[in-house]
Amino acid sequence: MVTGFLLTAGGSAGSGAATVVTMVDSGATSFERTPWVLAGINLGATALCWLIALGGYRISLAPAALLLLIVALPLRQHGGVGRYACSEILGGLSLLMLGLEFVSGRSAVIPGAPPIPGIFSELATSPSAFAIVFTAGLVVSAGFHSSTGAVVLAMSFAARGWISPELAAVATLGANVGAPVIFQLSVRELGKEARKTALFYLMAGIISTIAGCVGRYPLLWLSHFLLPDQGGPSVAAQTAFFYSSAHLIALPVIGLLKAPLLLLIGKIYPSEEKTGRPLLRPALLRSRIPETLDADLTLIQSSLAGMAHGTYEMMMILMNVSQIGDDIDESGERVLTLRENNRDLMNLITRSLTARSQLPCNTAQAERMWQQQRIAQELGLIGEDCLKTMRLFIGSHTKKLRFHQESQEELFQFSVQVMDFLRYISDYLEGRIERPEPAIAGRMEDGIDRLRDKLEKRARTVLERHDGADVRGELAFIDIIAHLEHVGDRCLTISETVRQLSETRGRPAPSES
Repeated sequence: MVTGFLLTAGGSAGSGAATVVTMVDSGATSFERTPWVLAGINLGATALCWLIALGGYRISLAPAALLLLIVALPLRQHGGVGRYACSEILGGLSLLMLGLEFVSGRSAVIPGAPPIPGIFSELATSPSAFAIVFTAGLVVSAGFHSSTGAVVLAMSFAARGWISPELAAVATLGANVGAPVIFQLSVRELGKEARKTALFYLMAGIISTIAGCVGRYPLLWLSHFLLPDQGGPSVAAQTAFFYSSAHLIALPVIGLLKAPLLLLIGKIYPSEEKTGRPLLRPALLRSRIPETLDADLTLIQSSLAGMAHGTYEMMMILMNVSQIGDDIDESGERVLTLRENNRDLMNLITRSLTARSQLPCNTAQAERMWQQQRIAQELGLIGEDCLKTMRLFIGSHTKKLRFHQESQEELFQFSVQVMDFLRYISDYLEGRIERPEPAIAGRMEDGIDRLRDKLEKRARTVLERHDGADVRGELAFIDIIAHLEHVGDRCLTISETVRQLSETRGRPAPSES
């Protein structure tokens, strides 16, 4: 729960939930370990409401907001990757401050406008006020894709006197449900474990809403007692108190109902028996909230890891064929299947990245998409090299071509070096290492090149000095070595791509003319 609280303290619950769902879908964690994290996420999101309630309505924010905009715009125009991200943060903060300034009434949007719109006056006396405000909170939360945003809006209306603290509290109850409902719809193409996680997040929001409804009047009385009415800031603080208290009350309820809820979710999404490693396809989130772009790129990274695992399996088959040679036709069918999966994944990743590149993104995200596209292409070419090597083995076996006597041991040593390099790249894509070290990647490639030169020289020597050598067999052997060496070249290209991206971060971009 502490992890979830820290994940969204001062931020949006939607971003934290997207992170957790992505981790579950990529296999980084299990669904069974997420319930308390999701409960903490809801509680942590209340911190931003308190921050705005205690400080946002007490001082004029317009001068500071304009200063932030003055700083942010040049950074966005001329800054590098790090400064670009900083400009986005400063620009977003300045717009938030200006929005609070306008909504709170300190800065007039329309001079001479009535202080309280007539619709709010009629709403206060309407017998259906509870249902209308609850629905409004739900719809605004769903539209913003953020329950925190809807709560801040309700706080601002209450601070300005447009609605009463009681109606602002009702709006927060609707906000607890709206964003999770949209989030549940946005993950319907992900795996079952991810959908289970999103469903529990929705259930936690519903429990918080029910807890707030049951304890509505005691919590409102307590908020008035602890935070007496002294103008707009205290009214906003009362709303924040009610919002956070509803989530606090929901925590023990979630603890009591955790087992039944997990059982119910298991019935809604029954587990399927695993028949082998699944093909990791980039089933992306449909929601267009900003937080989902990073989540989508993480899902694509998982698909790249699936491609790397498939190419590694192809290399294993090739090594076994070079030593044993039995069931070579069956091995060829398996390599062909893996290559088709590899190519399908590459095409899916390319389409996914093309679609995501049309969305607003910062420079770091754009560079990550470029990196993933380059890696997908290289992994696709590795699959092609493995298939060509397999066809050479099948052709040599069918035509009964002979390699020289030491060929089995030499192919084994060469394949092991190539596989070690491929495993190193796979560990990076699966998150086991932060990024490939250039020195290690360079040593691996140098070792492959030296052994390749040695084997090609041996094959030429056999052709020149042994009259009984099978010329076609030795030429096929040289081709096999060449294709396997290409795999090492492509692994080096992947490591170079990661290195170039790392060096680019933090370096100022060239100024535009």
